[in-house]
Amino acid sequence: MASYVQNGSVSSVVGGVASTPSITGVTSGNTLICVLSMYSSSSPTVTAPTDSAGQTWSILAQSAYQNPKKTVIFYLLNANAGTHSLSMPSQTGAQIAQVAEFRGLLAVGGTAVAAGSSSFTTSQSSGNYTPSQAKEVVIAVCGIDSATNPETLTDPPTGWTSLGVQQNGATYSPAEFCYRETTTTTPVSATWSWTTAGASAISVAGRKYYDSPIITTQPVQQSVASGSTATFSVSATTSGGALSYQWKKRASSTPYVGASAIVLTPTNTTSTTPAVTTQTSGSTFLIYSHAASLTGVSDNKGNTYTQITNTTGSVMTTPLYIYECVNGTGGTGHTATTTYSLASNKLTVFVEIIGSGGRDALVQTSDITPSPYSITTGPPANSAELAVIFTSVDGVANPVTFVERAGYRIYQFNPDNAAYDAMFIAASSRSDTAVRSSSWTGSGSTYAQAALFTYYSASENISGATSSSYTTPTLSTADNGSQYWCAVTDSNGTTNTALAGLYIIGESSGDGDKINSAWFTR
Repeated sequence: MASYVQNGSVSSVVGGVASTPSITGVTSGNTLICVLSMYSSSSPTVTAPTDSAGQTWSILAQSAYQNPKKTVIFYLLNANAGTHSLSMPSQTGAQIAQVAEFRGLLAVGGTAVAAGSSSFTTSQSSGNYTPSQAKEVVIAVCGIDSATNPETLTDPPTGWTSLGVQQNGATYSPAEFCYRETTTTTPVSATWSWTTAGASAISVAGRKYYDSPIITTQPVQQSVASGSTATFSVSATTSGGALSYQWKKRASSTPYVGASAIVLTPTNTTSTTPAVTTQTSGSTFLIYSHAASLTGVSDNKGNTYTQITNTTGSVMTTPLYIYECVNGTGGTGHTATTTYSLASNKLTVFVEIIGSGGRDALVQTSDITPSPYSITTGPPANSAELAVIFTSVDGVANPVTFVERAGYRIYQFNPDNAAYDAMFIAASSRSDTAVRSSSWTGSGSTYAQAALFTYYSASENISGATSSSYTTPTLSTADNGSQYWCAVTDSNGTTNTALAGLYIIGESSGDGDKINSAWFTR
C-alpha cells in the first residue's frame, strides 16, 4: 500500500521572501509532495519551485485566488536520494510551505479540484474529489486568513491524516497539510473550521498508487525438539511483478540497559550528566530532556544524535524530548550535555542500550490524567525485546512517589523541588504476543507525558534462504528463543512478515524469570 514516509521542514516567511522548505534522507524513486499557502494582496503568479537536487517539479493542483489566500500542491516523481532543498515562487505577502515524502505513487491517474471562499466564514469544505481509480493517495491543503493568532484550525478533518497545522504569526494565516488513502472511487471531501471568520483557499488532488506485496499467510511460531529442524513459510500477493524472498534470523539475546545517569540543573542554560562508563562502541545512546527551550544535545565522545520525539500536551506544556544515537562510541567518563535558550530547571537523563539491532515504532501520550497513568497501546511484545518508557510528571505534591509495575524496573527517578517530577523506566522482554503496556501510580501528581518504544536484537540475512519457505539446519538448545521473519519484495517495494518464534521443547520460553533475571542482573 502506498504510504507516507516522512515530513521535511516547514518554511514560514513574510515580506515577499521565497519560502525554503527542505527534506533529507529521501529514498531514491519515492515521490515528494510540497504544499504552499500564500497570503497576498493581489493574485500571485505560481511557478514550480527550484530544487537543490536539480530535479523538475510540477503543479498538481492549485486553488483559485480567494483574496488574500491561495494554495498550491506541487509534486516530484522518482525523487533522487538524499536532500532536496526547495525555493518556492516569491510574491508579495507571506508564505507557509511544507514538504513530505511518499512511496508508491505513479505518474498516471488522479485529477485535481480546488475550493475556497472569498466571503468571511468560519468553515470551508473542499467539495467532492472523485478518485479516478480505487487506489489513490489524496492530498489536501487549507490556508486561511484570520484575525486570531494563533488560530485554531480543525486538525485533522474527519477521515484524514494530518501532517500538521502550521502558523504564520506575522499574518494570522495558518495552514494544514493532510492526506488520505482511498480503496474505492467514492467521492471524498475535507472540511475545516476555525474560530474567527476569515477567507480560505483549499486545494485537493489525488495520485494513483500500487501496493507493495500483501502478506496473506504469516510464518507461525514453532516448538520442536532439540536435534530436529523447523520450517517457516509465507504467502503473499503482488501487483508489481515477481516476488523475491529473504529470510532473516533474530538472535535470542535481549537488549538491555547498560549505564545511565540523571541530573537536575536549576536555572542554567546547560545541563551535563554525571560521568558513566559505557561500552567502547556499538551501543545505542539516548538523551532525554524534560524542559522548555531545548536547542541542542551532545556528548563528550563526539556522537551525533537525532531527535525521535517531542511531546507537548495542551495542559502540561513542558516538552518531553528524546534524542537517539545508534551504533555510537562510548568509553569511560561518558557524559551527555543539553543546551537551552532559557535559564530554568533542566532535567536530563542519559541512557545506554546494549545489544540493539533496531527500534520499533514510538508511542507517545500527552496529558494523561488522573493517576494511575497508563499506556495501553504499543508495538507487539516479542521475545528479545526491551521496552523503554520515558515519563515526565507534573505534580501537585512534593515529592511524588511511584509504585513499580510487575516486570518493570525503574532505572532513574528524580523528583525535583519545582512544579514537576520525572522518571525513566525500562522493562524486561517478554515472549508472549500481548500488546506492550505500562501502568503506574504516582502520589500527588496530576498530569503526565509518556513515550514508549522497544529495542530488539540484531537480525541477519540467512544465506541461501530466498524462497517462500525456509527449513532450519538441525537445531540445538542454543536456538531457543530465536525469531525468524521474511522480507518479501516486488517492484513496488518490500513488506516484512511478522516475527515467528522458535522454541526448543523442554527449554524456558523466555516468558518470565529466565529472561527477567538475566536482564535485571546486567
